[in-house]
Amino acid sequence: MPQAIVLTTDPAFVYFHPTTFEVIPKDARDVPLYSQFTAVKERKQSLRTWVSIGGWAFNDATNSLNTQTAFSDMSSSAANRQAFATSLIQFMNTYGFDGVDIDWGYHGADDCGGLPADTENFALLLSDLKEAFGGRFCISVTLPSSYWYLRWFDLQAMEKSVDFFNLMSYDIHGVWDSSSKFTGPYVRPHTNLTEIRLGLDLTCFDETTFRPRNSTWSFAGMVDLSHSKIHRAISLAVSLAKAVLPESVRTLPGYCRMQRSAVSLPAIPSPPRSIKKLL
Repeated sequence: MPQAIVLTTDPAFVYFHPTTFEVIPKDARDVPLYSQFTAVKERKQSLRTWVSIGGWAFNDATNSLNTQTAFSDMSSSAANRQAFATSLIQFMNTYGFDGVDIDWGYHGADDCGGLPADTENFALLLSDLKEAFGGRFCISVTLPSSYWYLRWFDLQAMEKSVDFFNLMSYDIHGVWDSSSKFTGPYVRPHTNLTEIRLGLDLTCFDETTFRPRNSTWSFAGMVDLSHSKIHRAISLAVSLAKAVLPESVRTLPGYCRMQRSAVSLPAIPSPPRSIKKLL
């Protein structure tokens, strides 16, 4: 992936043990890839490599690792949060990561095994992580783009501890829309700017002072970054426009297109000059 179009990037996902709260790989074969991934900074010193923990499957009831309540259990006490923070710091030091993205999908939601106490405990977890990091590592949180799950996020409390929020704009539509009389099974993961803005508007309803500075966009393709088929949408911490993926991205191993065109991207705002030079 051309380094000039990325400010921060992170592989998804790593897990943590549901009882010891030790950070662990999702798949043992992923381990050699961590150092390869963070070594990209040798070619672009301004790049920051983060690691994303959790994900939808981590909280799924069918997960064979029995991790559906792991986030709830880990965040429920100061001792558990400290154990997690200690392991996470060791993990990031070992492999050279600069920050962590917490992808808890989703706390508080009963269809995801969530508990009412999760809302407060999530904010406490972020606060404890910030204190434990002591400015050495950064923190982000993945936000849903719909009210159904966003209602459990105490953004006012969380914003005090995070560097930015990642909005999952690619999650506005999906297979769950197949029976909708308004969209039918046609929209799939396609999202337009109007719907993305509506998702952003939801974050302002509780009078938060932050304004989201980084959105995770799902583009025309994904890159397979892991033996365990970890797919990470090509993400930018800037606003992009209808553009063309560079050849160096389209020819990457594991690239697969999600649009009819192999190169065209959805229409989003105009890219900065540094991006235009690449595209």
